[in-house]
Amino acid sequence: MKWRDTADFPAGNAATAATAAATRPNLPVADFYHPTVPSDSPDRRITDSWLMTKISQRHHVNRLILFVTLLVMGMGIGAGACKSGESAVADDDHGSSREGTATAPEDFTMIFGEGGGFTGRWEGYAIQSDGAVLAWSGPTAGEESTPVGSLTAAQMDDLWAQVQDAEFFDQNVRETGNITAFIEVTAGQRKHRVSWIPGAEGFEPPRSAIDALYRQSLQVAGGAAE
Repeated sequence: MKWRDTADFPAGNAATAATAAATRPNLPVADFYHPTVPSDSPDRRITDSWLMTKISQRHHVNRLILFVTLLVMGMGIGAGACKSGESAVADDDHGSSREGTATAPEDFTMIFGEGGGFTGRWEGYAIQSDGAVLAWSGPTAGEESTPVGSLTAAQMDDLWAQVQDAEFFDQNVRETGNITAFIEVTAGQRKHRVSWIPGAEGFEPPRSAIDALYRQSLQVAGGAAE
């Protein structure tokens, strides 16, 4: 049911009704008049026309605001899509593969492991350029190797990306201890080797970017061997 406020809108006063319409536009047009004002009175007909014009203008403004809002949102989404497309093209131009990961060089290989202690025994893994994974163990690092699995091209690319993230070729670490870990990487006709005292995996976080790379490489190779 429509409500009427006779205290705010005196009967038959067109000017007061018009002012009310401007300040309280959500009220129905008929509610700006006292029920005793005849619907065919001149004041009522003139003001009704004025009010309907104002309401129509307000509706047009609301539609325009909605249109502009949707247009701006659409432009933002389109710009984001274009930026993503440009990023993907840039990745392709730099020899990248899945989701921006750099493609591993054709000669990319890794050998890594640890050893020493009172037994003098070494063990670890070797990853060849074709993705073959070999496990090795013995008195000398890298000897007595056995094929245990293989990595996909995507896994090789991911492993290469981890090598780059660790800035491996810029690391010049030559540490030895009771237990010594090492990584040797060949890529792009370059060979680089580092050695360090590893942290206790499972008991303490990686001690360096190289230590983190070593743990990640062990997980990848161990996963291929399962």
